[in-house]
Amino acid sequence: MSPSFDFGRAILSDGSHQMSREREPSSTAVNGVLKFTFERDQGEVFYDYSGSGNNGGVVAANNLPAWSSADGGIRDFDGIDDYITLGNLAYLDGTGPVTIMAWVYHNDNTTDNGILEQIGGSAEGILFWKDDSAGGRTDTYSVRIENTAGSANITINGANNAAVAGVWHHVAISIDVGSANGLRLYVEGVEDANSPSSLSTVANKSSGGASCFLGGNGVTRIANGFRDDVRIYNKILSAAEILTIKNNTQH
Repeated sequence: MSPSFDFGRAILSDGSHQMSREREPSSTAVNGVLKFTFERDQGEVFYDYSGSGNNGGVVAANNLPAWSSADGGIRDFDGIDDYITLGNLAYLDGTGPVTIMAWVYHNDNTTDNGILEQIGGSAEGILFWKDDSAGGRTDTYSVRIENTAGSANITINGANNAAVAGVWHHVAISIDVGSANGLRLYVEGVEDANSPSSLSTVANKSSGGASCFLGGNGVTRIANGFRDDVRIYNKILSAAEILTIKNNTQH
């Protein structure tokens, strides 16, 4: 059978689906900055299927998240020292719009777990993580954007108990610096009740050239669990687009 493609999966002529996370919808295909599908065990290199060439790696073999064929290919972060590094992603340091999303699975809810971060030595830049405790809430998802100079620090702490251990979650953020509704958080394809927050006082999201990490930085917010289908777009995806991607890359 010859397949056609919708968001993230092939549709066979009999109407059934088979996963193929390397495919992209027409509305976002030209806006990819990063896409890790983890469909294949590629050792210590993580290939970017967005076409932007932002391949990832690890500093040492002991930092390598193990590959599993489950769910079409995922990465297992051990909660000790596993992470993926991308070097500095210049686009994230710029002033342009960005949407970041991933599928995440937490083995427990006792610690913070990194999703994606590109932050400098004074915490400037982008930080997106599973937050063990924040703003009077527990087991939530949080995102923080801070100016290079540290003059503006905007955070969304998501809904209480949104990050349930032992199940998959689809999480996403969108960032539009200078906008009154510039920071948004989505969980399971739905905008969080504490979103949006204003970024009108934030002139940039630059980390000052810091490296981008997935699953924590090997020292703090070390991920304990699985990651899949990590994506970055250089546009603000609508709520409908985020929900559609979530539904069509379902775990």
